Amino acid sequence: MSDIISQLPVEELDKATFSELVDRYGQNSNCFLVLYEGYRYFTSVRCERAAGLAYVESRYAWVAATEPVAAAGDWAILLQEFARAAAARGKLALCLPMGESGVRRARELGYEALKIGGEPYFWLDEYDPDLERISTAKRLHAKGAMVREFVPSKLTGLERAELDLMVEEWLASRKMTSLGFLNRVEPWTESARKKYFRVILQGRTLAFLATVPVPARNGWYFVDLIRWQDSPPGSVELLMLESMRLLKQQGAKYISLGVAPLSDLGNQPGCSHPSLNRILQLTYENGNLLYNFKSLHQFKLKFHPSGAEGAYLIFTPQRLGLRHGMALLHTFLGAGVSRTLWSGVERAFARFRPGDWLRESLVTTIVMRPPARGLSQTLGRLRVTLGLFCLNLFCYFYSTEPVLSQFAFSLPSLRESGISVVVFSPFLHWNELHLVTNLVSLLLFCGSLEYFAGSRFTGWVYGIGAFGSNLLTSLVIFFPLASIYPATNPLLESLSDVGASVGVLAGLGGLSVFFRRGQWPLIAVTLGIAFYTAATGDLFAINHIFAMILGNLTARWILFRPRRR
Repeated sequence: MSDIISQLPVEELDKATFSELVDRYGQNSNCFLVLYEGYRYFTSVRCERAAGLAYVESRYAWVAATEPVAAAGDWAILLQEFARAAAARGKLALCLPMGESGVRRARELGYEALKIGGEPYFWLDEYDPDLERISTAKRLHAKGAMVREFVPSKLTGLERAELDLMVEEWLASRKMTSLGFLNRVEPWTESARKKYFRVILQGRTLAFLATVPVPARNGWYFVDLIRWQDSPPGSVELLMLESMRLLKQQGAKYISLGVAPLSDLGNQPGCSHPSLNRILQLTYENGNLLYNFKSLHQFKLKFHPSGAEGAYLIFTPQRLGLRHGMALLHTFLGAGVSRTLWSGVERAFARFRPGDWLRESLVTTIVMRPPARGLSQTLGRLRVTLGLFCLNLFCYFYSTEPVLSQFAFSLPSLRESGISVVVFSPFLHWNELHLVTNLVSLLLFCGSLEYFAGSRFTGWVYGIGAFGSNLLTSLVIFFPLASIYPATNPLLESLSDVGASVGVLAGLGGLSVFFRRGQWPLIAVTLGIAFYTAATGDLFAINHIFAMILGNLTARWILFRPRRR
C-alpha cells in the first residue's frame, strides 16, 4: 500500500495561487521569500479552503519554509497531511522557522520542536525610531546623510550599476558563498512588491535596504541590508532607523529584523534535546569561523526592539538524527555541502591577518615586550631559541648509536649513567624526521615565547620542562613499576625517550599563559598523547604532558609570584 501511495502525485498549488494566500494569511516574516524560485507548494483536498505550505525536497526530507499559509481551521490539517505525504515517500518532515504559537499546535500533531534562534521585532505604534538611540547614526545624519525610498525600475543605468556592484562586493566579503533556502540574497527578486531605501551622502549611496511585506501583520521584514565595505560608521544604523520612521509614516505597524540564528537558546523548560541545545549555545558563543552568530544578534539588539519571538525547527519523526542534520545542510547550502564549506575555509584564509588575530588573542593583564624593529632586533631577541636550535643540530650530527643507547632516558641508562642522562637526553634525536619536527616546533613555540616574554623567562621555562619532565615521569612510572616487577622486566627495559620535544612542549605550556584561550592547545596535545599512549602502550609518552604542566606552572610562578618590596 505504501508503495502505491509513494507513486501518487503530490497535491500542489501554482505560484500565483500561493501568492494570493500569502497576501491573505502571511504572518511569518519569511512567508514572502518562498515566492522566489525553487519552492514547491504543498496542499491537501482535506482543507476546506485554499491552503498551502512551501517546501523543498532534499535527499532525506521535505523541508517546509516558514509555516502553513492557511486559515486557522486548515492550518493543522495541512501540517498533518504534509507529514503523512513525506513519510509515505520515505522522507522526514521538517519545517522552519516556526513561531511559538505555531509550535504549540505542531506538538499536538506529533511534531517535536527545537529552538534555533530568536527574531527581534518592533511594534511601531509603541516604538520611536529616534536617531538619539544610536550616536553614530546621529552624527552621520548631522553631516548631511539622508535616507530616501526608491523604486528599482526608476533608477538610472549608472545608479543601478552602482547598487549591483555594491551587492557583488558585499557577497564577496561574506565568510562563505551565499546560502540557499530562506537565506538567499536576492534584493531585486519580486521587486515590484518590495520597498527599498538607501542612505545617500554627498551624492553617493552608502548602503541600501530591501524590505519584504508581512501582510497579516501590516508589517515589513528588513531582509537584504547591503553596504560598501568602506561606508562610514553609522550608515547601516541610520538607514534602518530612518526606514522604520518612513514606514511608520506610511501606516506600517510591524517591523522584523529576521531570525538571529542560535540566539536566546537559554531558559527552555522541558527542552527535549538538552545536550544538543548546549552544543548550539556553545556554537553561538564561539562559532564565528563561518558565521557571525553572536555579533549579528548583538547588532540587532542595539536598536532596542520591542521584543523577540522564538524561532523553531519542527520535525517528525520526533527523535533527531543524522538524517535531519544532513537534510538541513543540503537545504541551506545551495552550492553543495563540500563546496560551501570549502569556500568558507578559502575566504577565512584570505581574510586572515596575523597581526589582528594576535592582538585579539593575547591577554591584556600581562605586559609583554613591544614589537621588534626589523630583522636584526628580532634575531637578537631569540638568542636562547637559536642557541638551542644550534645545540640540537650539533648533538644530532655528532651523536652515534652508542651515545644514543647510553644517554636515552630509560631505566638501564639511569642505572649506568645517572644524572647525565637527564642532562643529555633532551638534545638527542632518533632520526632526521624526529629532529626536523622538534626544531620547527622549537622555533614556533619557544621562539614565540622568547619574543613575548624574554630570553631569561624562556630559559627557565624550557630548562625546567626539559630536565624536570623525565625525572617526574620516572617517579610516576619507573620506580612504582620497579617495586612491583623485577628489574629485568621487558616493559621497563623498553621504555626510553630522547629529543627536544619535552622542552618544546614546556615552551608551549609557558606560551599558553599569554593567550585568552591558551588552554585549548594544551588540551588538544594532551588528548593526542593519551591516544598515542593507548594505541602503542608507550607509557613514557606522558613525559610530554608533564613537560607542558611544568612549563605552564613555571611561567605562572615567574609572572604572578609575590614581589618583594
